[in-house]
Amino acid sequence: MQSEKILVSDLMNQKVQTDFEDQNIMSACNIMYANNIGSVIIVPRNGTHDPVGIITERDVVRLRYGMNGGPNPKSIEDVVRELGMSREQVRRVEAKALARLGRMREIESLREAA
Repeated sequence: MQSEKILVSDLMNQKVQTDFEDQNIMSACNIMYANNIGSVIIVPRNGTHDPVGIITERDVVRLRYGMNGGPNPKSIEDVVRELGMSREQVRRVEAKALARLGRMREIESLREAA
């Protein structure tokens, strides 16, 4: 199969973006927005840069739509309160994540057709 010959490094086109674990979620969302990416690697402040986690646009969408283990979707106001983000920031992250999910479905459809 052709894809087995393609290395991950061949597809990487951006520098890894990180944020510190003691920052609030707004910091990670700002990094995602500024770099047009869907996730940020979280590292400790101790200087090791060993990843301790990852924050994604999907995390915000899961919280918003109740896909984080909770039974019900949350209002934008609830998400704003929990994440310390503005309504516009929640909407912006939500819209970008949903658009990415749509593109992923399109790519999967193309793979199935190939």
